[in-house]
Amino acid sequence: MSLTPTPLHTTRFLFLTYLRPYSLRLTVLFVLLMSALGVQLVNPVLLSHFIDKAVAHHPLRELIRLGVCYVLLSIVAQVILVAENYVAQDLAWAATNDLRTDLTRHCIKLGPTFFKNHSAGAMIERIDGDVSQLANFFSRFIVSLVSNGLLMIGIVVALAFVDWRIGLALGVIPVVGLICYKPVSKLVVARAKALRQVQTEWGGLVEEYVKGREDIKACRAAHYVVRLLNAAHARLLKAACANSVVNTALWSVGVINYMTGYTVAMIGGAWLYFHNQATLGAVYLVFNYTIKLMMPVFTIGWQLQDMQRSIGSAERILDLFSVLPEVPEGRGTPLPEGALKVEFDGVSFEYDAENPILHDVSFELPAGEILAVIGPTGSGKSTITRLIFRFYDPTKGTVRIGGVDSKEPMLSELRHRIALVSQDVQLFRGTLRENVTLFDPKVPDRVLLDAIDDLRISSWFETLPDGIDTHINGQDSLSAGEAQLVAFLRVYLKKPGLLILDEVSSRMDPVTEARVQQAMQSLMRGRTVVVIAHRMEIVRSVDKVLTIYDGRVREFGRRVELERVAGSYYGEIACGLSMAEDLI
Repeated sequence: MSLTPTPLHTTRFLFLTYLRPYSLRLTVLFVLLMSALGVQLVNPVLLSHFIDKAVAHHPLRELIRLGVCYVLLSIVAQVILVAENYVAQDLAWAATNDLRTDLTRHCIKLGPTFFKNHSAGAMIERIDGDVSQLANFFSRFIVSLVSNGLLMIGIVVALAFVDWRIGLALGVIPVVGLICYKPVSKLVVARAKALRQVQTEWGGLVEEYVKGREDIKACRAAHYVVRLLNAAHARLLKAACANSVVNTALWSVGVINYMTGYTVAMIGGAWLYFHNQATLGAVYLVFNYTIKLMMPVFTIGWQLQDMQRSIGSAERILDLFSVLPEVPEGRGTPLPEGALKVEFDGVSFEYDAENPILHDVSFELPAGEILAVIGPTGSGKSTITRLIFRFYDPTKGTVRIGGVDSKEPMLSELRHRIALVSQDVQLFRGTLRENVTLFDPKVPDRVLLDAIDDLRISSWFETLPDGIDTHINGQDSLSAGEAQLVAFLRVYLKKPGLLILDEVSSRMDPVTEARVQQAMQSLMRGRTVVVIAHRMEIVRSVDKVLTIYDGRVREFGRRVELERVAGSYYGEIACGLSMAEDLI
């Protein structure tokens, strides 16, 4: 299922989009609710007859027959209730899971700028919290509104057969109650939306502080973090209290309405009975139907309240859908097979007009060669790799991959043919196999074992207690070097034509670094490679060197030639004439 961003920011739009595939389940749910409605109307009539016959001293056999029918109908009502709850929950989970999937897929397409402005905790609140708020709306709102409306009409008609005055009075009271709901319910959506926003901000803060707990401890910033959390809790308390007040007011409207109806039923029923215009069973029927009449008012009021909350969540969800990807999808031009050539033709890039990053960068890397990109921190090295991977598009100029403008291929194909290995490798809770294959069960074990042999990391693999079934407990279970080996195995299975390495050998002990270097040499064989270099050990084995300084190409050429050029920036570094800090 796919959802195109739309200006139609309404809950109705989400309702129609995500419930249409489940129309059969929606129909079954409606049938179950209508069946429950019929049982609710019939059962009180049976009990009314039972009371009248008992008062009139009818034979015990008739009373037993009515009692058995009442019990059987009550059992049927419970079975219908269980079935209705099951179908409603199944429908809610199916529809909201589809929405979560589409929302997650949409967010993945968004660029790094979006994620810089939205923390992981905030995104979890959007994708899971806001979507969960829609679960009841998806599963019950329409069918519940219709069935409860029909139940109210059926009860009023039945009461009119007892006495038209009772039927009229008790028919007007729910209508007045629903009208009174309207002005109060308007307050609910604003308060609910404000509460969801504060909850999102709070979740983002907690996620950031948990993630940075080591730095917080090392910098002795715990007191500062606690103060920020206390301030967030104060905002959360204020929003929760405001939301609770309007919810209580809405509930109070229903309670007043219920008590009014109950009072009318007591007075009217007593009057009819003492004036011999109704039997005791009929009076009971009035009381029973009054209770059943007021419950739909509560239910409809609660559904309207839930709808108001859902509107707030739906607006936030559709606001997220309306954020367009920074990088549009390509037209589908295929990339050539094998190693991929890389070309930058007059490329400039800026995040905003005041912060230009690259200025007229041009270079050409033939297929199968290795390029080292060097330069001081902040010079634009990583931006070059992001443009190759198409996290961004250049402000000016053209990036070509395999002779094709990088904007032309489908993003999925482009990123499948390019692999990026950075210093920080994301590990997941699961086995080594699941981490390497990214939870793809179709990859045979034999392919994994061959990859381990080809990368010459069998000595490391043999140290694992359970081989490819060794459990990895997230980020803290492997060293930085071992995590790099996992990343190399992922790249090997991907078989890219272009490999980008962002100084993967930093932060390692000599033994692990030697193992990683050996695996890296095997991985680079037969591929075009771009290395973001910070250390001379890697640069000395490349074919070409690109020096970036202040976003501009300072020099570009073959490594061996640059070493011989007098005054060459790279040549001075290679000969030890410049400080090592010039590279990093």
